[in-house]
This record gives sequence, C-alpha cells and structure tokens, in this order.
Amino acid sequence: MSKPTDSSIFGKMTSRAAGKRQIKPTAVLFATLNENHPSSDEEDEDFEGPKEEEGSGDSGDSSEESNSDEEESEEDEEEEEKDQEHGEVEEEKSIICGVCVNQKKSDENFLNCRKCGIHVHKSCYKGLQSSEDVTSEGLWFCEPCQYGYLDPPFCEFCPSRFGAFKKSDLPDRWAHTICALFTHGIVWVDDDSLSGVSWENLENSNFGRRVCSACSDKIEARFGISSRCESGMCKEYMHVTCAQKLGLLVDESGDSEAAVPRYFFCKKHTNLDNLKSFQRKFEGWEKAEGKRITAHRRRKALEASEDEQRVKMREMLEELFEDENTKQKGGVHGGEKVKQARLLNSSSEFFDRFETKAEDSGLSKKEFRDPFYDIKLTNSSHVPIGFSKEYLDFMHVRDTQIIPEEEEKLRKVRELLAETKAKQEKKSTSKALSDKFRANEELIESKQEAIERLHKILAELGDLDLRQSTERSTSGTVAKKAKESYSCVVCKKATEQHKQTQCDQCHNSYHIGCLSPPLTRLPKRNNFGWICHECNESSGDESEVMVPMETSRSSRNRRPPARLSAFLSQ
Repeated sequence: MSKPTDSSIFGKMTSRAAGKRQIKPTAVLFATLNENHPSSDEEDEDFEGPKEEEGSGDSGDSSEESNSDEEESEEDEEEEEKDQEHGEVEEEKSIICGVCVNQKKSDENFLNCRKCGIHVHKSCYKGLQSSEDVTSEGLWFCEPCQYGYLDPPFCEFCPSRFGAFKKSDLPDRWAHTICALFTHGIVWVDDDSLSGVSWENLENSNFGRRVCSACSDKIEARFGISSRCESGMCKEYMHVTCAQKLGLLVDESGDSEAAVPRYFFCKKHTNLDNLKSFQRKFEGWEKAEGKRITAHRRRKALEASEDEQRVKMREMLEELFEDENTKQKGGVHGGEKVKQARLLNSSSEFFDRFETKAEDSGLSKKEFRDPFYDIKLTNSSHVPIGFSKEYLDFMHVRDTQIIPEEEEKLRKVRELLAETKAKQEKKSTSKALSDKFRANEELIESKQEAIERLHKILAELGDLDLRQSTERSTSGTVAKKAKESYSCVVCKKATEQHKQTQCDQCHNSYHIGCLSPPLTRLPKRNNFGWICHECNESSGDESEVMVPMETSRSSRNRRPPARLSAFLSQ
C-alpha cells in the first residue's frame, strides 16, 4: 500500500493491525483510492481483457470474497472471546486502585496498606508520609488504619463502605477520597497531601436534599450528598460512588484550562461505548474489596516496628490538624460559626446504628424503615433542628403549651362529633318511627274500608236496610241512657233495682221485701195493674183495684195469694 493511502483515513480503515477486524471497502471507496494513485489509471488503461472473462472473474471473486468474509468473521469472534477471557484474568490478577479503580491512567507505583491491604495510586491518595519511609521500609498505612479501625468507616457523602477513606477536620468523621474530590464545595486542610476533608462551606441542608437516581433503596438514596449532572439543565443527581460504579466520572485535573476539573455526566449525556468493560472491572473490584475487608478482620496484630510507623503517621496528621486550628484561632473571624443541624436519616452511620438498636429491641427491619419513607425533604419548622438553646426552648413550648392546646381542641371536636352522631341517630330513629306509624295508619284505614265494604255486601245479601239498623241502634242507646234508678219508699235505699216494683197509682217504688205483706217475687202485669198497700187502703172499693185492664182478650182469673187473702180478711 502506498504512502498516501496509509496517511489517509481510508487507508487506515482498510489496513488495520493483525488480530483486528478488517473493514471491507465499498466501490465508491475503491474509486476514491484509485483516484489518489496516478499509476492505477495507467494500469487500468493498459490492461484490457475480454468481457466474458471479466464477468466470470467478477463472479468468482465475489464468491471467494463472501467465503473469506465468513471465515474472517468467525475468526474475529473467537479472537474477541479469547481477548475478553484473557482480559478478565488479567484484571483479576492486576492491582486496582481503591480511589480511581484504574479509570485514571497512571504509571506510578501503588501504595499498599500494611494493615488492611488496600492499594491506591500515590497521586490519587497522596498523604503526609515521606517517600523515604515508604521506599526504605515499605511500610505505609491508610488513614483509617492509622487510627486503628478494624471495619471500614462510614462515608459522610454516600452509603458505600468500599474504597479508600480520608479523615475530616471533624472528630470521628470520614469520607471517601473520590467523594471529596468530586463533590463541589469540599475543601482540604492541606491541598498538597489531600489531608483533612472539610465541608464547612456547605450548608447542612444539602445533606439528604436530593435523591440519588442510581440507588435502588429509597432510604440509601438520601444518604449524604447527591451531585448534579454537569450537562446543562439536567436534573439527574447521583452519589459520586454510584456514578463511579457506572463509569460516569470525568477527571480533567491534568488540564490546566479546564474550568471544572472533576465532574460526571448521567447516562443520557455520556458516551456509553466503553462503560461495560469498566463496569465489569468495578464489579470485580467490589468482590475483591469484600474479601479484603473480611481478611483484614482475621489478620494478626502488627509488629512493634510496624505499629511505631503507624503511630508516627497518625501523629503527623494530628499535628497538621492542630496547626490548622491554631491558624483559625489566630486569624480574624466575624464570630463563632453557628452550629448547623442535620437530619439523622441523611447519615449512613447513625441510621445503621439506630437500625441495629431497633433489631436488638425486637423490631423488624421493615417496621423500622417504613416511617422513613414519609419524611419530608425540607424542615418546615422555623427553628433548625439541633441541640441548640433555641430548639430546646421551642420543644419546651411545644410540649407545655402547643400540644395541650391541640389536645383540648381535639377533645372538643370529638365531643361535638359524638353529640352530632347522637342527634343524627335520634333523628333517624324518630323518622323510622314516624314512617312506621304512617304505615300503620294506612293499614288501619285500608282494613276499615275493607270492613265497610264487607258489611255492605252482607247487608245486601241479608236484605237488611242499613239505615233501619242504624236507627234501632241509636234508639236503644237513648233508652238505656234515659233509664233512671229508683229508691224504695220504705227503706229509702236504691239497691237491688231488679227487686223493686212501682205502684201504678202513686208511682212509688218498693222492694218486694219491704211491702206489707212482703212478696216473694215481682207481680206480673200482663193483663192487670198493681198498686201498693197504701193506695189500697185509701181506696174504699177493693174491686177497683182488681179491675181488669182493657185488653183484647181475657185470660182465666187467678186466685190471690194466701197471705193477701188473709190480710184482706182481717
């Protein structure tokens, strides 16, 4: 191949290194390449073959090219599989930096912690150790091991516990080196050695404000600080370690002209070509980290010389913090910095401790986590949460005044609700009774109408006049009402009305026992009248008493009683 072909892009496409897939050029590409070669036109003009041979040659060439393409594709696939397997083996055997996970190309030597076994690039982790101590004795300790940590500390910016950590300027607070480098607003006590992570320029309200879109757990998504995608108006937020796991971090710290040396793009705004290989590498590194942490717990204690080196490195770091505190006290400040409050559910350390305590108390993990899903992202109270005097006063007022007032309001509302409910029940009961009474009245009216119809039918069947029966009933009622009671003239008593008889002449009433002589029964008045003994004595003619009444027919004469005849004979 000629030099111009090699220098052009078409030449590079058609001539690749061994083991790489060759790109078959098209007819247009061949024409373009032939134009660049002046000798090719002369050769084509000089050579003239028969048309039949040319046709047969083209068909043969096409079949040979197709077969060769199939063979080359199969060989390329086999070579790619071998390269991938070989690469995975190399990745397992190779040393991976605990900060950049070998995403940053560096030819520097690795620093290996003597105690926990983590590997880091010297340019990624840095530190206060002198190069002479590291090269001569080979003893180096990461900052958590300098302070005697057996388990990895908790990062203040993300939920992960893998990787290399740095101590902050606050006691017992740690952060990933990669999180401190890529989180905007983070500063260092010493920039040259990357020692002393400080977030004094950040508001504590930033912790837990944004939800990480890469975290599967909603509670862990609010741990720490989620950084924003650097692409324009994108609203995707992620933890730095979550973005690193997906291969989205961009480090341009070597470029002095870069406005933002370290940032990341989300999946929508990044090139996804080389991410899968890095993600596989990161997964392998996470597995190795888990094994390293487990092995670190089982390691033996350090020797005396090694422990002296560890203590020496820790003292150097503490001296740095003391010098920084001295500078701050000697400088001019606007006053003591106000302590800021922070939500407990934004800290992975405290959340893990409270969760462990809840499990020890018999509470399940689900029961402990469920209330945290409903916590608001912002604090609605005008007093910031914290152990300050203002917040304690607010809590005292809330417990002594606000809560009792609200409870009293709640009690009144409940009483009003109970009264309203009772009135409603009473109203519904009265309505039901009135409906039932109305239904009974309608039933009675219908039955009365039915009875009247039945009576009318029976009267018609019996050939009875309804009006006559009504008159008879009314006359009988009047007669009964007109009947009066009589009193005996002799005993002056109105008792035993059924044993009294009335004189037809004087109309006085006598008991049959009070008569002289007394009677055993009432006198019959079918065809005769009856007078008392007084009327009988006053009358001279006895025959007048026994005068028969005018009748249509006479009955046989009856003999008077023996007592009466004896009385008359006297």
